[in-house]
Amino acid sequence: MNYNIATGHIVNSIVSNGGKYTYTRRVSKTVADTKETSIAALAKDLHKKTSRLFSADYSSGASTNVLTKIGEFIDSYNELAKKIDSSGSKTAKDSFEQIKKTLSDNSLALSNIGISYKEGKLKLDSEKLTKIDSEYRLNTAFKGDENMLSKIMSYSKRIHNNLKSKTVLEEHPSYTSVQLTTAQTSGATMASAVFSSLDSLSRYNYSEGNRDSITSIIKSYVANYNSLITGSNDESANAADIVNEIKKVTQKYQAELDNSGINISGDLLSVDDNVLNSALMDNLKDLFSNASGYSGNIDSLSRELFAEYIDASANNITLTR
Repeated sequence: MNYNIATGHIVNSIVSNGGKYTYTRRVSKTVADTKETSIAALAKDLHKKTSRLFSADYSSGASTNVLTKIGEFIDSYNELAKKIDSSGSKTAKDSFEQIKKTLSDNSLALSNIGISYKEGKLKLDSEKLTKIDSEYRLNTAFKGDENMLSKIMSYSKRIHNNLKSKTVLEEHPSYTSVQLTTAQTSGATMASAVFSSLDSLSRYNYSEGNRDSITSIIKSYVANYNSLITGSNDESANAADIVNEIKKVTQKYQAELDNSGINISGDLLSVDDNVLNSALMDNLKDLFSNASGYSGNIDSLSRELFAEYIDASANNITLTR
């Protein structure tokens, strides 16, 4: 069973109905439904684990946090590698071949930090990796001139979308309602405010004529961000981990934020009006309209947090924009 529901519908519903939202029940039918759905889920997981590794802080070398993310990335890739050949989709298989080619092209750099790529599988030499204390070597291996992690994110997302698009949905006339806790309602609302602000900023033409509108939305984003950081209080440990990831990504882009008039104090943000009002439009555009930069990472994490608050995984919900 699968449930497609727009995030906007959930937000409007929980605000007006005391934390309750209703969605239409849908059943998906394909020639090999269970098989393709499981492969799509593995591709989605690889995209998620690759994204986490992409945004990791390598400044201390192979820290415990980095080691964990590398291990999760390797496990996720190897699981997808086991199952992808059973897919009936040529597009999905071709996309996975591109992932394999990307890893092969970067196999020497990976080997230098303790990750071997042989016969289509990744293997970790933990002893060798833990000795890596160079941020440059890790960045070279995972990003470098080939943008390895970015390519893997792109192809894994393509696999997921391709298999998902083959699913035929049939709507049934029955409806299901979910009642959120107070903490879940608050967290979901705050998370949606963050990615809604970023969505608005991504659509703007960054010109001087639009400066007032852009700076106004940036201030709203800062307020929404601070509310999310200070107000998140869900019982879920995973939600707390995602909030911590949001903080780490923000710290990673401190220099770019400072240049745009957005300062970090502890875990929160503040706005320097003088700097913001005179910031270069190209800097603002790169910060708030770059899918692979700061805004793209925060948007992805806040949507992941939103899904966690509404318990999407437990209800088989596919969130749409």
